[in-house]
Amino acid sequence: MTDKKKIYKRKRFYFTMFVILALSAIIAKKIFLPADNSHYKDFDEIKKRGTLVIAVQNNPMSMYINGNDTSGYAYSIIKDFAKEKNLKLEIKVKNSLEEEIRTMNFGGCNIIADIIPQTMETKNKIRLSTPLMKSYSVLIQNRNSSRLITRHQQIAKRTVTIPKDSPYKSRIKNLEKEINDSIFIEESGSMNILDIVKTMETEKDMIAVCGKYQAENLKKDYPYITAMKIGFDQNCSIGTDKSANALADTINTWLKDYMKSESFIKLQKEYSIK
Repeated sequence: MTDKKKIYKRKRFYFTMFVILALSAIIAKKIFLPADNSHYKDFDEIKKRGTLVIAVQNNPMSMYINGNDTSGYAYSIIKDFAKEKNLKLEIKVKNSLEEEIRTMNFGGCNIIADIIPQTMETKNKIRLSTPLMKSYSVLIQNRNSSRLITRHQQIAKRTVTIPKDSPYKSRIKNLEKEINDSIFIEESGSMNILDIVKTMETEKDMIAVCGKYQAENLKKDYPYITAMKIGFDQNCSIGTDKSANALADTINTWLKDYMKSESFIKLQKEYSIK
């Protein structure tokens, strides 16, 4: 084979590989980046489009879907925000904060409408709004368990089930140090805290960790659960993308007045928040 033919074959090979890689990148973008959402992260773009996309979990403190009824603490706040700003709401239900953050990173949502504890881990990943409340971590369990925990030390050598990358994971790790014993953590990629609570009805020895008000509101529909305080007070917020400065400023400015309104005071009472 002549040198010219070798050079031609080599060039054709590289060109073919370039085309394959370019097409792969385009296909990957279409799969992982929702094309209709990926270019309007900040408030000006959202206003032009007229739609605000939120990621939520199915639980009373986020958005609670119960038959034909849709409620939820964070959902109610964002619904009022969208109404005032003349925006339609598009809702994406996710199982965990990890899924919500991934959706946001890929441009698939504008706001994470959950009550997110302000920890260093979450602050490094997303921008957190003006605090909506103070809460603390609680251990939840079936009150009819034969291994009912009443003291922190009794959590030693037990397995705590939480959604994957739950913001309460760090609290369990700290509690492990405080009791000077092992606590095993099982992270579920398929269950949110509502799914875990439902499972507790039959798996009576299962234990989990969530926020105080989340537990209090879950008790209304699942009275077999009980909650024990295991943490300190933490500010809790909703989340936006770190690069969406105008959106974060707009939400915080709006919250300043909204949190003095009758609507917010009524919402606080409805969800037993003090």
